[in-house]
Formats: sequence, C-alpha cells, structure tokens
Amino acid sequence: MTMALLAVPAQAAEQQPQTPAPHAISADHWSREDFSQEASPEVFTGVYSRELYNTIRQTMLDGTSDTAPAYTQVSKEDYSAVKKLIRRMEGVLRYEHHVPQNFANYWQYLDYFAVSAGMPENYQAPLDFIQPVMEATAEMTDRKRVEYFNDYIRTLPAYQKGKQPTSPRPSPPTPGN
Repeated sequence: MTMALLAVPAQAAEQQPQTPAPHAISADHWSREDFSQEASPEVFTGVYSRELYNTIRQTMLDGTSDTAPAYTQVSKEDYSAVKKLIRRMEGVLRYEHHVPQNFANYWQYLDYFAVSAGMPENYQAPLDFIQPVMEATAEMTDRKRVEYFNDYIRTLPAYQKGKQPTSPRPSPPTPGN
C-alpha cells in the first residue's frame, strides 16, 4: 500500500504541463504579417483598424497562440464594439479575447487585445460526420459546392435539442389515392 501511495505523486509530477517562458509585450501592436496592405482601405473605419485586422487574420492563419500571439491595443471605450465585431465572425470557430498566461508585463498594457480561435467540443462530431462530403466536393466550383451541400443537408434529419430520434409517422392517405 505504501508503494502505491508513493507512485501517485511521481506520476502526477510527470503529467504536469510545461509552463512557457515569460514573454514581454514590447510594442502597441504586432503580427507576423501585414495583411492590411492587401485589403481595401475603406474597410478600416471606427474600431476596425489595420492593427485589429492583422490581429484577427494572423489568428485565423495560426490558430490560438499560448506564447506570443498577434495583438493590438483596444481601449476600454472600444472594447464592447470589438467584442461584438469578433462575435459576428463566429461559425465553426469561436473567436474571443485572449491573454496568454506567460505575459510578464500585461499590467503595463491594459488595453492589450489578442484573439483566440477555438471550436466548441460539441461541434467536432458533426464536423467529423460531414468531413467525407466536404472532401468529395473539393474539386467543385463554389456555386456547385453550395448547391450540393444544400441538397445534402436537406437529407439529414433535424432533432430538437434534448429530444430522441423517432420514426416519422406515415401520412394519412389522401382521398382518391
């Protein structure tokens, strides 16, 4: 029994995640690439700045970084507008304000704003289910893919949340048939 008790802490120590080295913020904004140069200048209005655009695009390309993600500064006054903007982008991925735990001087940059991209766990099973269909349409034009997906999705049964699937009731016969 003593051996079993001693083995548990040793196993727990082996399974602990490694903490990344501290990272210091050194500028008002940073992204590896300047995607905004390719965008129309007319889109950069209000809180939607070139820096925010680059932050979002870099996250879309790289995914969530727990060490040194692309970032910008978002003032307290603009924070809710920016949150609303990134919520409107949600689809399979959910975008949220993100601050890595290894940032050493976050307190000096209280307007720091990076974006995380993550898929909710309950989306994985449906995504896995339709993946073969998505792969089969890879060579189609966008228009053909949309038409194909529309037809395909209409063949799938829809269930109310929390309900169990049941056999559909047969329709009553119509007079004259």
